[in-house]
Amino acid sequence: MINQGFIIDPIVIEQTVTTPWYGGTIDGILHITNPSIGIDENIIVDFKTSKQLNYQYYLQTYSYLWAVIWNQNHGLSQLPIIDGIGIIRVDKTSHSYQSGFLRYKYQSEKVILDDIANSFASMINWYYNQINMEYDMRKIRKMIK
Repeated sequence: MINQGFIIDPIVIEQTVTTPWYGGTIDGILHITNPSIGIDENIIVDFKTSKQLNYQYYLQTYSYLWAVIWNQNHGLSQLPIIDGIGIIRVDKTSHSYQSGFLRYKYQSEKVILDDIANSFASMINWYYNQINMEYDMRKIRKMIK
């Protein structure tokens, strides 16, 4: 990307984010600019070593974005507004790489981000309900004894 006129400045590296429901470590938030084509974005980037890109990588990276937004909405974060997410995958054997970025400003990418957001919200909802069912089962077991 640097050879194509992009300027990449790390905002944070290895940033822990938490919410009341989960936490994780963001590999990096990068400020990516390219004045010649009008790019000026803050992107959460996750680095992977695997054979191919996987939708689960995007769900995980989106979870970091959701945590950043949750913390910003609750006055708990000084991180900048995030414009999208990206995966940089390095193949373990060939050392080739592949990258996939999704940004809100491009409608075709926003549609995919919205699908990821809906899937993630469903997963959080399932997790919350699973915990409640386990709690309810403990109460039921106590009642039957």
